[in-house]
Amino acid sequence: MSLRSSPPVAAPRRGWRTATHVLTGFAALLVMLFAIPHAGAAFKYLKVGMEVPEFSLKTLEGQEFTLAQVKGQPATLVVFFATWSPRSTPALEDAQKLLAQYADKGFRVIAVNVNRLSLGPDDRRQIDDLKASLKLTMPIVIDTNLETYSAFGVVATPSTAVIDTEGRIVHEAASYLRSTGDDIRESVEILLGVRQAPKADAVAAKPVYKPDSKALRHFNFGRTMFQRGNRDKAIEQLELAAAADATYAAPRIFLGHLLLAKKDPKSLQQALDQFSAAVTLAPADVTAQTGRGEALLELGKIDEALAAFEKAVATDPTYTPAVSNLALVLAKQGKPADAEAKFKAALELNPLDAGTYYRRAQGSEAAGNLKGASADFRRALEILMNLPSTGDEV
Repeated sequence: MSLRSSPPVAAPRRGWRTATHVLTGFAALLVMLFAIPHAGAAFKYLKVGMEVPEFSLKTLEGQEFTLAQVKGQPATLVVFFATWSPRSTPALEDAQKLLAQYADKGFRVIAVNVNRLSLGPDDRRQIDDLKASLKLTMPIVIDTNLETYSAFGVVATPSTAVIDTEGRIVHEAASYLRSTGDDIRESVEILLGVRQAPKADAVAAKPVYKPDSKALRHFNFGRTMFQRGNRDKAIEQLELAAAADATYAAPRIFLGHLLLAKKDPKSLQQALDQFSAAVTLAPADVTAQTGRGEALLELGKIDEALAAFEKAVATDPTYTPAVSNLALVLAKQGKPADAEAKFKAALELNPLDAGTYYRRAQGSEAAGNLKGASADFRRALEILMNLPSTGDEV
């Protein structure tokens, strides 16, 4: 489907009613599902300095593997990968090279497969083939139902996180660019003590914000409540976290997303207020910039939303929600060619991102292309529900 497609051919009255009903149903379901983080830079709610959530997953061989098994090691690299993601191959290749070099110093790698909600025989064969071709020796674990993917709030595939002995993120990256491997190596070698950290007077150190301990407790509890499906309790805890530390951006970003999902005018304005406050506190945070753009878009402030998304993409061109939201605004402004180019870029970052298909469907619907919108709404739902693709999404 292309936003440049011609207007849909006239259809019988019944066909139009059916299509409209389907679109409405898909939109309602997807709005609910998108309140869950699918996809700042690498992770929506986890930042450098935060402890990553515990997980317990099965290896390819069916053995239990938990994050606790590597806690206490000086450095661990977590790689979220998929066989359909071309950039996952160099990410795993570089991880294997590092592991071969530094395993004896306590370095560990965990490869988390996120092909889809549940793996079929073809998926497992592809993973086995990839493991054999790259001679991977790290444990490969299967993220059934993508629970760990959602708990981390993974943005693009692949995404990587280097964590320290206490399970805190010291470096994270979305996708895998030429410089990503060098940055990961530097972070790992500093943790292992084989490389000195850059001197503050030689390289500007990236500050790691340390929130008030009470605020952090409320934030972590709110995150837990969200994962358990108790959004009202999550909102309550995030509000307490924000009140406990007036300079802590993370709870405001998370709170903004939960308020955004409510869709009523009061909640949308509250979401905008939270995201705007977060941008003031953390001007370079792409998740805050993108969230602010989403709130502005929902409130009908198209030009302001465009500026917010352009800034977000300039900050981090690998942050898929920023790219696909920018495409949606361009589509709504009647710029189909520009919109299609951005949607293509978003799908190259993550070809199984339901959010990108959903936003492209919204753009097509705004342009009057109901057939194209229906195909993309359906493709988004197929991804979310792990259904077979009908093959007509492109």
